[in-house]
Amino acid sequence: MRLIILVTTVFFTLTASAYAQTDREPVYPKVTSSEDYISPFDPLQDRDAGTRERLVAALTEQQLNRGYPPQAAIVLVGFDAEEMVIMSLHRHTLATSFQARAYLTQLAPSLRNLKMVADSGAARKAGTLDILKLFGFRRVVVSDGESYSLLINVF
Repeated sequence: MRLIILVTTVFFTLTASAYAQTDREPVYPKVTSSEDYISPFDPLQDRDAGTRERLVAALTEQQLNRGYPPQAAIVLVGFDAEEMVIMSLHRHTLATSFQARAYLTQLAPSLRNLKMVADSGAARKAGTLDILKLFGFRRVVVSDGESYSLLINVF
């Protein structure tokens, strides 16, 4: 079962990247709220699309090993995989800015526990958006998958 979910997530990530580049299909509902986040951290030197893909794969694997279904799918979008999309897998979840921000805050310890993040050193004091900037993410979208999407530009 976990293998099926992992394969589906990887497939969705690759498909989302292709569609995002051609604008044929929306990956998430129209952005209903947006904000900018200015991180005090500088991106790591060795960050690239492959590094971001490994980060999302490790985070997904960590979620699948918890013993209960994940609350959201986390995928990459864009040719350079610089946009992370967090899509709720349940109705009425991640449907407000408050829920979206709470989910991002809750994600920080999970990210910090990943070896590749822990090895970066600065991540110990960093929040979720700071960690994502370290790895070269420029945008994060959190969506309920139906009608709400929060876009955060990470600077």
